[in-house]
Amino acid sequence: MRNANTSSFSELFKYVGISLIFSLLGFVFGQMFIPPNIARMGSMFLSLFFLVSFIASLFMKNGRFSNLKMKSVYIFTFIHGLCIYPIINYYTYSLGIATVIGTFIGTISVFIGLSIYAKNKDVSKILSFRPIFTFVLLGIIIASFSNIFLQSEAMNIGISAIAIILFSLYIVYTVTKFKHVLSYRSLNSVDDYAPFVLNLYTDFMNLFLNLLSFMDSVKRN
Repeated sequence: MRNANTSSFSELFKYVGISLIFSLLGFVFGQMFIPPNIARMGSMFLSLFFLVSFIASLFMKNGRFSNLKMKSVYIFTFIHGLCIYPIINYYTYSLGIATVIGTFIGTISVFIGLSIYAKNKDVSKILSFRPIFTFVLLGIIIASFSNIFLQSEAMNIGISAIAIILFSLYIVYTVTKFKHVLSYRSLNSVDDYAPFVLNLYTDFMNLFLNLLSFMDSVKRN
């Protein structure tokens, strides 16, 4: 059983890595062929899609999409990478390419560290915190929308700081949830991994982007 679980975790992180590669390919493709205004519009639609999907997931069994396919995850991550290239370009201009690359590497390190911690330690209590995480995430969404009009750097620093903590905890939560699922059933299909891969991808990217946002706001404040 232990070897089976180890193999399942290896498969999970392999698929997360592939999803990041698809996102990188989308980023490069966007740079080459997609005008920034269209990419920004696409990013807005993706954000709206995420919000609607998140609200819908609150009313679904286990809070996840059981019919999600891995191909759909890869398509989404490619489109996501394509749409976020303008904001990455902005942070590269504002903070410098070395800072952006360093932040990305740092995010990978944090992601790996938290994943290993959640895999090897008994932190199952975190599964009961889902309502709290949901409440905090909704608060971040509302505050972020409000700050579009307020344009407060101090508020943006606070939002980004809370989001960094939240999505770090979400990584632990998702890996712990995956470990919990493995305790009572086997994952026999690639598509069985898809909801967890999508969750970890979005956790990773939100952590990365909020770290950049935090540093940018601190620099400008």
